[in-house]
Amino acid sequence: MKKKILILSEWYLPGFKAGGPIQSLVNFVNAFSQIYDIHVFTRNTDAHDTTPYPNISPNTWQTNAQGIQIFYASTDFLQKKNILSLIAAGDYDYLYINSMYSVPFSIIPLLFLDKKKHHVIVAVRGMLHRSALKIKSLKKKVFINILKLSGIYNKVIWQATDDFEKTEVQLALGNNTPIKVAPNLPRQDQTPFLPITKTKGALKLVYISRIHHIKNLDFLLHLLAKAQGNISLDIYGPMEQEAYWEVCQAIIQKLPTDKQVNYKGALLQSQISETLQQYHVFCLPTLGENFGHAIFDALITGRPVLISDLTPWKDLEKLQIGWDISLKNEAKWVETLDKMGDFTQEEYDMWAKTAYNYAAQYLQNPELRKQVRTLFA
Repeated sequence: MKKKILILSEWYLPGFKAGGPIQSLVNFVNAFSQIYDIHVFTRNTDAHDTTPYPNISPNTWQTNAQGIQIFYASTDFLQKKNILSLIAAGDYDYLYINSMYSVPFSIIPLLFLDKKKHHVIVAVRGMLHRSALKIKSLKKKVFINILKLSGIYNKVIWQATDDFEKTEVQLALGNNTPIKVAPNLPRQDQTPFLPITKTKGALKLVYISRIHHIKNLDFLLHLLAKAQGNISLDIYGPMEQEAYWEVCQAIIQKLPTDKQVNYKGALLQSQISETLQQYHVFCLPTLGENFGHAIFDALITGRPVLISDLTPWKDLEKLQIGWDISLKNEAKWVETLDKMGDFTQEEYDMWAKTAYNYAAQYLQNPELRKQVRTLFA
């Protein structure tokens, strides 16, 4: 008999505005829907939206095209008694919690469920990284202290995606916290490689991520003024922080005329590969990622990446698939932008094809799925 898993997450398909966490779950479901009996408990709205998804009935189980059972809860349904009753009725082997600070999808299940009846796994999803804890720090400190005082934190399994995140969890919750390291799974659908024309002295950059200060877009915008040559940057992503975007716009307005920046709105996951194919390099000077699905989206499309060193993707220049650079080294960022701008067609093609082949080999690594399955062993 298949093990029965309930995924608890604030957002799931057809939502997309929460970015990476949704994609992590979609990739997990795609990989294991034939092995486990997977159910999903989520909201009937996308992140930061109040309008329900169209053509989806709330507060009832329904089956999607993959045969996955999904319960889209309306806001008024998300009360303690309803949540606990829904979980109890399912007789699940595992609860897979993916919304660490959410009252309905994390706090209520953690505080009030009988841990002897369910194995509980909490996916940290980067939320205990030091950079993430600085955002709304008081609220998060209160929640973490409640976990420690209640003793719940050592009665569940915490999923870290790599050894760095394991260390971050230990710093937040203590060295005796039960942790399993299991990576986020990447998307599996690699489209054929599509070349792009590269002219020496010109560069087309793309940013695909939430408009949020943790993604550090303003850092990249400041650097553009110092870089040489004709550079365009197109920005895609849901608008999460209007005030932060106003800061970015003020920088954009002061850029020289040979630097063109445009905001293009949010993208569906199905649009990302086709969009990336129109650009030379993907850029993300993030303050922290526990995987970075958009980074892998670029590599699997055959586009080099220019990112900070605060992600799991390391030593990219040695691999000739991109650059991971410290945010303290602005000179290296500018030097790299200049280097990319000076690439000839032949030089650029070598980096692009190497990125594409690297991603193809990464997808073939059987250890990725093996490590994830240890969560449910």
